[in-house]
Amino acid sequence: MFIRYIGFKITTKVDKLHICYGLLKKLDYTIPIEKINGVIFRQSFAARITGQYMAEIINIGMGDDAAEAEAFLFPYCKKESVKVRLKQLLPEFEHTVQMEYEKQPKETWIAWLWPVFLYLLCAVFATVAGAIYMPKYSKWMLAGVVLVSVWALLLVIAHYHTAGSRFGEEELLLVQGYFRKTYCFLPYRKIQYVELKQNFPAKLVRLQKGEIHLLASARNRIQNLPYFPEKDGEIIKERIIQTTEVR
Repeated sequence: MFIRYIGFKITTKVDKLHICYGLLKKLDYTIPIEKINGVIFRQSFAARITGQYMAEIINIGMGDDAAEAEAFLFPYCKKESVKVRLKQLLPEFEHTVQMEYEKQPKETWIAWLWPVFLYLLCAVFATVAGAIYMPKYSKWMLAGVVLVSVWALLLVIAHYHTAGSRFGEEELLLVQGYFRKTYCFLPYRKIQYVELKQNFPAKLVRLQKGEIHLLASARNRIQNLPYFPEKDGEIIKERIIQTTEVR
């Protein structure tokens, strides 16, 4: 996929980013920095092991399938290089690299009881129905259900140890992933609105999760907020209101 980025160059011109790349098809475009609504750092599983990050920007139209331009900001590099490049290109996001996130609380496992129960109910129903209507394939069906269940459990464990969030003074940090990892830095002033959710088990342990809505491409318009303490929901609301009043 990086063949398209042959000859990639990015520079700043006053209050704009100028990006160009391409070999057979040359792309050249300019992005007003004030239109950038957030920054995303992505890590593949291998990049997590080697401690490297690739950066993208969140901007209206950037990253849409129909759009010529991609949200690519700079390729995989070490954290120190990330700091240097952000200082050069987007100095207002430079300090975000220093933000440390908090993983989901241990009570998250209780909040997951409801979806786990629904999954087990469907798995048992499918296994029993298969054994009744197609008995000669029942062993294969049972083996399939066990394998899928083990894989689903691994994904849940990986997500628990990967995902988290941090409510900074000016930015919100969202971390998502399973084996890959995504860091999303969003200034409160760029957030359109927040939708918070709770199922019954989450309500019992005073946790909630949510969705952050932005003006962005279809791929980045909604950013998921992992489970966090219920009391911290007021922090997001207050800081969004404060930054809106400033604007």
